[in-house]
Amino acid sequence: MKYIITEGQYELVLGNIKNDERTLLRLKALAEPFTKKRQFMNAEPEAYYAAKKLGILDDLKDWESTNVNKMNLPSMKMKLNVQEQVSRIQDMMEQMSGKYNKPTSEIERLVYNLLNRYTEGSEVYRIEHFLSRHDLEWCKGGKEIMSLALFFDDNQSFDGDKRKMEERPFNHGVLMMPEDKFRDILDIVPIRATYLSHLILEWFEDTKLADARTMFGRDDIDVDELSINPKTADVCVPPPTKPDDITRDEMIDYIVTGTLFKKDDIEKRSDEWIEKMYLGKLRNQKEKELRGE
Repeated sequence: MKYIITEGQYELVLGNIKNDERTLLRLKALAEPFTKKRQFMNAEPEAYYAAKKLGILDDLKDWESTNVNKMNLPSMKMKLNVQEQVSRIQDMMEQMSGKYNKPTSEIERLVYNLLNRYTEGSEVYRIEHFLSRHDLEWCKGGKEIMSLALFFDDNQSFDGDKRKMEERPFNHGVLMMPEDKFRDILDIVPIRATYLSHLILEWFEDTKLADARTMFGRDDIDVDELSINPKTADVCVPPPTKPDDITRDEMIDYIVTGTLFKKDDIEKRSDEWIEKMYLGKLRNQKEKELRGE
């Protein structure tokens, strides 16, 4: 015989739930995709009652009922027997106390929500470091919160491989995230670092990779590994544009100043190379200013 577990029965199991910052952050992240309390309870009954007990459901609207038996709830989750429901709640409490790290769909959803929130509102810039390396940088609040380094074929068999990125086979992609953010997620979600790395790569493939391919006009771009680097988010400067009134000689003079380049050598370079070097130095200088160097 099947039963719908009541709020009172949840209350007995949830009596010892910790009211700490980490627990609150996890429950808020689970609640974030929903706009109404009924939706949250149907999808995640255990998390719903834990969140309700801790008083963090004010942002969810239009449902004040306290007796689930009065509701018509088609979700199969709500039709588990009492023993199964209690077991699920105990599993969730173990996760929140940091004693549980088995992969679950709830943990995956929580990590996805945290990463979505982390990158929400960011700007994405495309940077060409070399003909064989192009990056995407996600910037938010003046900080580079994430980047994707894309490496393309670099033929070392002859000097001066001048092929454009579009002509080079794709080699591999490295997603980079600051170590402090990675550690922040581990503080909230009690899982192994290796599993978190796996989830971050899956999240990127599911939510960001299609946009990256569109920006480069290539469908062979992929992300192959995660690098937890640097320690903290670095400053971010949008790629500058060349002033309309600047001359070739002025760009050469700017490049030569403070470098080992010789003016005679630079003058032999193409206009494209000179502009690239000039804009790169402009950006590097701005980054140093923001770092206080």
